[in-house]
Amino acid sequence: MQSIKNISLEWAIIHTADSAMGSPQLCQEPVELDDELRGYFEEHIKSCLRSSQLRMAKYATPEGSVAGACARIIDEGPECFMDVSHAIGWWLHKQVGRENGVTVDLAICPFIDTDSGNRYVALLKLDPMRVYLRRGDRQIDFEQILVLPTASHGLATWALLRPYDEEARYDVLYRASSEDGFWLPSFLECEEIASPRQMTKLVLSETSKWLDANAEAISPEIASDLSKAVKEAAQQDYLDLEELAERVIPNSEMRDDFIGRLLDKGLTETRFEPDTDWAERQSRKTTYVLDDGVTISGPYDVIDDVVQILPKSDDGKTRIVIESRKFYQK
Repeated sequence: MQSIKNISLEWAIIHTADSAMGSPQLCQEPVELDDELRGYFEEHIKSCLRSSQLRMAKYATPEGSVAGACARIIDEGPECFMDVSHAIGWWLHKQVGRENGVTVDLAICPFIDTDSGNRYVALLKLDPMRVYLRRGDRQIDFEQILVLPTASHGLATWALLRPYDEEARYDVLYRASSEDGFWLPSFLECEEIASPRQMTKLVLSETSKWLDANAEAISPEIASDLSKAVKEAAQQDYLDLEELAERVIPNSEMRDDFIGRLLDKGLTETRFEPDTDWAERQSRKTTYVLDDGVTISGPYDVIDDVVQILPKSDDGKTRIVIESRKFYQK
């Protein structure tokens, strides 16, 4: 789903679940989509697909309420859309009913990836935004109204669904506000899995920390080779950490310790497809870490013209020479 670029909205309907009411408020017909409304929902879906805060999840069971509803909408189309959307509305109401003072306006939006022809379902929680309008000529006379959130502001809680696939790594892309604790485990009935960006960030961050913690046990050459190899591998189509460690770290105990740290810190797979775009952006900056938290950093393509690292001396210290016409304390 993350590779989707062009979409076309099929239908949209909005239901409301209120924890203070005995039943949901269900619309009896889809939203009449003119160009403006169609564009509104499509922009929200595109914004979700581009979100840097998206997470991934897997259905706990293909028989779950939302998983089954998604599969029916995609397989049967308009013939079942109204009935299935009402079932989703009732299921949402059941989950919201366990909360206090919660109201959810849920847009259910099937859409097509126009490049592949694949169909998906978007569930968008439309949290109204407060807007203040001035009434009359008085400077302090304002009227508060609620309006739908714009795509530029984004949504705090949403999900993009595809049918359950046992072989697929994930079934759902989502984001959930901290206030919507019911969203993932109760309503969607999903379990979160680490996204490529999360795993890529973890590997790069924890590799740096592991090198700091083992600075006395690893030669500067091996440390430099490992740091460079991890950064380069994160920009490839596939990252195999066990193969990389075998190639770069000669000591088997240190290799096991390196992989073990990553697993202890939350890495779930030692072979995965990294977020190459994020890794490439991060690689544009080089940072040298010194004693007592001192760092030297700069653009990767020019820092070596300014910073010269001399061979380690007999006293175990590394000398660094910085040559720059511009120099001041910031």
